[in-house]
Amino acid sequence: MSGGVVLVLLETSGQLFGLDYQMLFDVAISAINIIILLLFFVAPITIIIILIRKLIKYLDAKTKYYENNVNNTNHSLDDRQD
Repeated sequence: MSGGVVLVLLETSGQLFGLDYQMLFDVAISAINIIILLLFFVAPITIIIILIRKLIKYLDAKTKYYENNVNNTNHSLDDRQD
């Protein structure tokens, strides 16, 4: 078969894999609905969680940076005269 044509042989009752066409259509539509559900609800929630985790890591790094710089430097305002 070099032409790439694939034939699906039906049973004599007109069913494919023992199921009628309406049942196969319903299964296909249900599968498409589940995929759409995953794309619209699970993917954005996952992206939001990843972004929140990155924000928390960034804020932790900034906090450590400022804690180290404030504790290690001379406070120039402490030696001012009134």
